[in-house]
Amino acid sequence: MVLTQIVRELEAQQKVLQAHLNSLDRAITTLRGLIGGRQARARHVMSAAARKRIAAAQKARWAKWRAQRRKKK
Repeated sequence: MVLTQIVRELEAQQKVLQAHLNSLDRAITTLRGLIGGRQARARHVMSAAARKRIAAAQKARWAKWRAQRRKKK
């Protein structure tokens, strides 16, 4: 009987806590709506010229790495 009572009390506490969590969820949703809902960082748009420079630099790094690898063999 004692364990049954403990389980009932824990279930009652669980319901209370769940109600509090639901309240918090509603409050958070409301606040997000007020700030526009966008929490993610804005995407950075890279120009075609910048992408080209980065690609060329990466190709140069790989070429250097391959050349060093060939020297070791």
